[in-house]
Amino acid sequence: MKKFFKILLITIVTLLVLLLVAPVLFKGKIIALVNEQLEKNLHAKASFSDISLSFFRDIPNLSIRLEKLCVAGIDDFEKDTLASIDALDISVNIASAIKMENIEIKRIGITRPRIHAIVLSDGRANWDIVPESDTTEVATTEEDTTSSELNTRVALKLFEIKEAFIQYNDQSANMMAELSNFNFTLSGDLGQDFSAIRIDSKTDALTFGMDGITYLNQVALGLHFDVDANLKESIYTLNENSVSLNDLTLTFNGDVAMPESGDIITNLNYATSNTSFKTLLSLIPAIYLSDFSDLTTTGKLQLQGSVSGAVTETTTPSVDVNLRVENASFSYPDLPKSASDIQMDVQVHYDGVQNDNTTVDVNRFHLNMGGNPVDMTLNLKTPISDPFTNGSLHINLDLASILDIIPLEKTTLRGTITTHLDWMGKLSSIENEQYEEFKADGSIQVANLYYNSPDVPKAFELSESKITFSPKQVQIASFNAKLGSSDFRLQGQLSNFISYALKDGIVSGELVLASNTMNLNELMLSEDTDTPPGNESATTEDSSEPLEVIEVPKNINFRFQSDIGTLYYDQLEITNLMGLIEIKEGRVLLNQVKMNLLDGEMKLSGEYNTQDMLNPLVDFSFEANHLDIQKSLKAFDILGTIAPIAKQATGNISLGMSYSSLLMQDMNPVIKSIAGDGHLSSQQIGIKGASSLKAIGKALKTDALNDVVLKNINLSFQIQNGSLQVQPFETQIGTMALRVGGEQTFENLLNYDIDLMAPRSLLGMENPTVNNLYSQAASKGLNLERSETINLAIKLTGAMADPKVSLDLKQSLGNPAENLKDAVKENVSAAVTAKKEEVKADAKAEARKEADKILREAEAQARTVRSEGKRAADAVRSESNTNANKLVQQATNPVSRKAAQVSADRMRDEGNRKADGIERESNEKADRILREARTKADRLLQ
Repeated sequence: MKKFFKILLITIVTLLVLLLVAPVLFKGKIIALVNEQLEKNLHAKASFSDISLSFFRDIPNLSIRLEKLCVAGIDDFEKDTLASIDALDISVNIASAIKMENIEIKRIGITRPRIHAIVLSDGRANWDIVPESDTTEVATTEEDTTSSELNTRVALKLFEIKEAFIQYNDQSANMMAELSNFNFTLSGDLGQDFSAIRIDSKTDALTFGMDGITYLNQVALGLHFDVDANLKESIYTLNENSVSLNDLTLTFNGDVAMPESGDIITNLNYATSNTSFKTLLSLIPAIYLSDFSDLTTTGKLQLQGSVSGAVTETTTPSVDVNLRVENASFSYPDLPKSASDIQMDVQVHYDGVQNDNTTVDVNRFHLNMGGNPVDMTLNLKTPISDPFTNGSLHINLDLASILDIIPLEKTTLRGTITTHLDWMGKLSSIENEQYEEFKADGSIQVANLYYNSPDVPKAFELSESKITFSPKQVQIASFNAKLGSSDFRLQGQLSNFISYALKDGIVSGELVLASNTMNLNELMLSEDTDTPPGNESATTEDSSEPLEVIEVPKNINFRFQSDIGTLYYDQLEITNLMGLIEIKEGRVLLNQVKMNLLDGEMKLSGEYNTQDMLNPLVDFSFEANHLDIQKSLKAFDILGTIAPIAKQATGNISLGMSYSSLLMQDMNPVIKSIAGDGHLSSQQIGIKGASSLKAIGKALKTDALNDVVLKNINLSFQIQNGSLQVQPFETQIGTMALRVGGEQTFENLLNYDIDLMAPRSLLGMENPTVNNLYSQAASKGLNLERSETINLAIKLTGAMADPKVSLDLKQSLGNPAENLKDAVKENVSAAVTAKKEEVKADAKAEARKEADKILREAEAQARTVRSEGKRAADAVRSESNTNANKLVQQATNPVSRKAAQVSADRMRDEGNRKADGIERESNEKADRILREARTKADRLLQ
């Protein structure tokens, strides 16, 4: 007997040692296998910090733990991390793990995952990382693949997610969702044909929004499902199931079938388990976050409905919602008034087969806000083909009463709103201009409204507003408002408003906008950020936040006849702004808008275009007079990049210019995309300490160029291919005359040719540099007369910070041997010849000037043609992309979405083909304009 126990003890110890040592022995093989499978099965970058195996963590199974697992995207998602997980635990059957075949997975646990799911505007998703199977290869002979493939069998009994953060951003549907501290448990035996499955989930905060509207904000979400699962036939019967949003709990029962045909068939009923009106209020963030537990309510709530039907390629289940609230009220103990006599009767039917049969009926909505009644009705049908709507809205509300009912901290609200609206009819009546068939009467009047809270950047005041409605248009009789230091006065009318409200139509407006002061900086900065000029609270000009691209709505078409006294934007202070401003198709268009700025006057035309938010652009032409150089430099940083010498310049300039460029997301231009041309003139510009002029002065051994005043400047320039090209122009520095032409790149590399004529006395009669030039000429046989005026050719190259200067005397006697044979005889002939050459040179210079003008105008015209072609092509691409996205969004299930995606891709390809054709045609036209101009210029120069 003692021997038996001894053998048993040795056996147990041996087994324990094997169980402890085995994970170490298998670890290398497991790591290699996991890395192989990740690389083979994921189209992404996947890594983990460590892997551990244990026979004791989940007895009797083998437990595998991956720590710090990270999955990052590639290609367009290269900078995005799809998932990072603190720990991934997988428990498998020991025997199957040892054999490394038909591995049975028993449990999966995910601890503290952070998941960022992204869908791009073209429908591509960052979680689509599993490569498609290659189905083109057909095996012709039997082949044993078990050695190279890892086979698994799911016998899952437990799936857990702990403390997850999940963020979903769908750019194609303009939808976002976020779950914080999400916990999920699924238990059951998924390896059996029949199983009882239990799902429990809790989320501390759920946020959901679409099209810029937040529908759920930091809502607590709870899920509980008890499901009898027929896994063999994929039929799931829901018994005691519930979904909770804050205090509102819905119970479900019914069944869901997923047959092999691929369709999903649902038959579910739901209802509220709690009939207290307070549960409905819990969904309202402002109330829920303000001492919700102290809220006193009365009244009954009834919410019930059904979800029934099949998910196919063309249909979704139909949904019915019935909501009734009777004799409800709520009040806070510390506030003087209550909301009472709350009555609701709402019925919604969504037809998943024939979407056009969908109906919305708000048969009654009544609310008494501290003695202020609010009533509304709404009936909507045939929303797809031809929306028919019948409704009314009547409000008589003293806004101060809201603060007597609901505690809103740090909020000031007062004023009155009176609304009486009644409407009924079909959208087609408006579209066909049969206004007599559509009833739309009423008005909205607001008086002495004042609103200020931490949720708005500045206090908003509306002293007076009266808006009247008719089927044809909305008339804005008055709208006098203030936002912070800005004031607005609007009058005019809107048309197509009903189509805009019911069916994403384009609303048009003819408006008159007047303002004494408009401070755009206040509208773009957070409340605790000092603003640039125009706000007395600003302390420093550098305290403002970076600007961001502001998207211009594509579904409005407004024309503003504007008269703005003072407008502040970034570092600009603009006064007396008058002209036509249009907002349409995602663009802001300015037509001969006049304004005063930078101590001068400007007339501006052009556009700001956000049709492509990733590549917004500006395209302007303007004429400006008497602009202060330093103020211009301070307001427009780009000037320092285009012409760095402006940093050392003072004075006023007149500038005419066309300018276009793409914009980065901080509203700064994409430097290499800048194109333009123009002219600049000034009576005088002071330049002090410019490195280029100092370099020339150093070469000439004089300080006369360190601090100069340029007089009578009139020059033309072009901006293209990353450089500023200056046509030759003449100017004066005191008694010196200069002719300057050349170019400089945006990397501040110089290439200028300068002709300088200066009195020798200015440079010094015995200037060593000048004397050395004469000596060099003499050594080459050139006997140049030492006149009172020095004529120098200067070449300025290199970097602006350290320019290189080369000098040469302009006088030349040609071949010295020939010239010296008979100097006296040739004297008269040389003079005549010189005169002829001078006349010929003048004619040639005039021809060159005219040729340059022809080429400059042609280049400007060609640039305009290309720009207009690009805008037209971008519009085609944008429209096809929008229609394609809309097609995908209308797909209501994964299968139909896949089919819609194929059609959408074809639609985008067709749009790109048309857009490419437009751009090709415009480029050919632009090239033709340039060719014809070069031919004409060449004829002039012959």
